[in-house]
Amino acid sequence: MGRFVRSLPPDTVIYTNAADYLYLGQRRFGKPIPRLNNPSTRRPDTQYFTKLKLMRKDLAKNGGYIVYFTALQWRTASPSQLSSDIPLALRHAAHDGAAYQLAPAKKRARPKPATTEHAPTTRQHP
Repeated sequence: MGRFVRSLPPDTVIYTNAADYLYLGQRRFGKPIPRLNNPSTRRPDTQYFTKLKLMRKDLAKNGGYIVYFTALQWRTASPSQLSSDIPLALRHAAHDGAAYQLAPAKKRARPKPATTEHAPTTRQHP
């Protein structure tokens, strides 16, 4: 995954489960993927969905990647959990992780306009 990260333009937005590695090992800034649980209390993070919404909004506005290192999967939500919460598309797979982007928004099918067929009116004369 290091090679993939190095190939990205310097201003690319990156969310990751290894922000410390990206900074120390790759000299890249990475924002943390929201955690399901608070690491101090080990209780569910009640702000998970709020943080996830902010991450999604940031990626939708600025583009970027979610870079996930498999050796550190205990730190944050797993890719399968993230994929069930936001639409993700796999962009790069490696032996030590994977990179995802937001999947394009699915267009909603517009309902067809209702057509009302009227029976011909017949006028009766007395």
